[in-house]
Formats: sequence, structure tokens, C-alpha cells
Amino acid sequence: MKKIFSYLPFGFAAMLMLFTACEEKERPFPEFEDLENGAIARLVDGVNGEFDFENIDGTSIDFTVEFYDVNQGRDVASYSWAVNYAGMGPAAVKSVDAGSFSTNDDGLPQVSMTITFREVLDALGLDQSGIVPGQAFDLQATITMTDGRQFNSSNTQSNIQGQPLYRSLLAIRQGVINVPCFSVLAGEYDVTATVTNQMAGIGWDNCEGNTYTTTVRFTAEHDDTQFGTGVYFIETQDANGDWQHDNSMGGFYPCYTGTQTDPGGLPNGTTDDGGLRLNEDCGSLFWTGASQWGETYFIESVTVNGADLTIAWSNDYGEGASCKITRTDGTEWPEDLIDGDG
Repeated sequence: MKKIFSYLPFGFAAMLMLFTACEEKERPFPEFEDLENGAIARLVDGVNGEFDFENIDGTSIDFTVEFYDVNQGRDVASYSWAVNYAGMGPAAVKSVDAGSFSTNDDGLPQVSMTITFREVLDALGLDQSGIVPGQAFDLQATITMTDGRQFNSSNTQSNIQGQPLYRSLLAIRQGVINVPCFSVLAGEYDVTATVTNQMAGIGWDNCEGNTYTTTVRFTAEHDDTQFGTGVYFIETQDANGDWQHDNSMGGFYPCYTGTQTDPGGLPNGTTDDGGLRLNEDCGSLFWTGASQWGETYFIESVTVNGADLTIAWSNDYGEGASCKITRTDGTEWPEDLIDGDG
């Protein structure tokens, strides 16, 4: 008998767990307690559509979400979207209040939304010329409750946004198709050049890790400064503050210290002596021509991190440097810049 009674609690507990589990399945979101009484906009259809550079007024994205909270979604007052782009924003794009929600078959508030490409550009005050190749539009949603609380991607756990159960739609990263190739390097920027060792067995190897910070200027030499392949004349400021033709992008200064005041030792590559130039074609960076000493140059790597563009170069003599080029105009580099020699 002791064995029978000793197993009864276990059997009862097991049955209780079974019934509890069955009851849990009847609720739409049994793990909703994880949200700490917040709200979610669960994606039930989409995101559909696209943004097309060649059809700004005719393209859009759309989606349908249903709302859930401790009161079956009835405490959601509004669902709004804003946009960030290339250092601009957030700018309000569109908002829908509870009066425009419908009720779906599960008894939850639901709304279908369309955000047009034109609405996004207008919110930012941009036209077609302001579209940056490789730069996506960062759309961010906010759920506002009737008591004034707000929920967005910054205060909602990533598992709530990403897990299939919830699929809470609070952010969309939307790229643009059919964007022409812009020439995007022209301008003046801060640059920090760090010498890299090419293991060539020359004096340059001993300068590995040396750095120098100055200003670099890229001047477009091609006729069309907006579309197509860009060809660039590169200058840096020497220690006297004078601009010098310098395809090393400051990389020679920390090793050949005499070049800081004597530009004769910088790799310039004028048209008459090889025409060394940096090119950019649809985001692909590569060198053409040679330096005045006949050296050919290569792009080793290209890394984009917001306002920082790092270009690592080398040449067939055995010199090389990693140059971090930093924008100071409040914008970011296009994300699709790559090593064209790779």
C-alpha cells in the first residue's frame, strides 16, 4: 500500500501538468508574461513589396499585424512608424490609431498598413538625388498604449521580436532596388593611417604599427560626378598644413617621416608618369595606373562601419597601410563598398 500511495502524488501531478498544458494551448500567447504586461504587434502577413529607385511613386511595402496585450489588444491606442536614413531622422512616416483597427477571427485588433516609398522620402525631406547606394531605410515602429506607455525595438526583448510565436513587428530594414551607381568618395575627411607589414624584407617592415592622423581629400576627375565609375585624385595635408598629391592616403607619413614636410617622396602618379588613380565602380574599389616609380597598387580590404571607411592597400614593392577614413559631415558611408581587387 505504501508503494501505491507514494506514487499517487506523482500520478496526480502528471495529470495536472497534462491538463494545465492542454489549457495553456487554448490561449493565443501562453508565454505573454515574458512581456511584463506590454504589448506586441504580431506579424500575420508580410512584409511585402519593395522600394524602387526607378519607380518612387509606384512602389511601397505592406504588412498586416494583430495586437495582443493583457486585455486582448484592446489597450493599444496607436501603432506608428518613423524612419532613419544616412544619419537623418527619426522622421515620422505614418500612424494608425485604434479607431482604424479591425477585429480578426481570433477576436484581436488587427490592422493592414501600406508605407509608400514617396511617404518615406517626404518624411525625410529627400528626393531621388538623396538616395545613397547600398544604404537601407531603417523603419522603426512604436506601440502606444491607452495609459501612455510606449513599446518599440529598443525596449522590447529581441526574442519577442524574432521568435516565430511572437514575430512582433517593430523594425524593418528596407533596401532600394535599381539604384544607379553613384560616385560617392568625393570630399574631405579625417584619416588615420597605420603601417602594415607586407613581409617584403624591406625597411618598411620595421614601421609596422606606426600611425599618422591628417586630412585626406578625394577629388573626382571624371566628367559625371553623380553616376558611373568614379576616378579620384587623392591629396593629404602634410605637417605644414599644405595639400599634397598622395595616393598612400597618409600611409607614407608614419614610416617615411621626411615626407611629412617633403612631398617628393609621396606616391603621386601623375598622368605623365603612370597615372595612379583610385577608382570606384558601383561600390567596388580598385587602383589603375602606377606610381611615378612604376609601382602598382592593390586594395587588400575595405571595411565600412558607419562614418568610418577603412581601406587597406599594398603595392608590389612591399609597402602597405590601413587607412581609416572618417566622415565629419554627420552621414555614413554606403554599406556596399567592397574590395574590387579581391
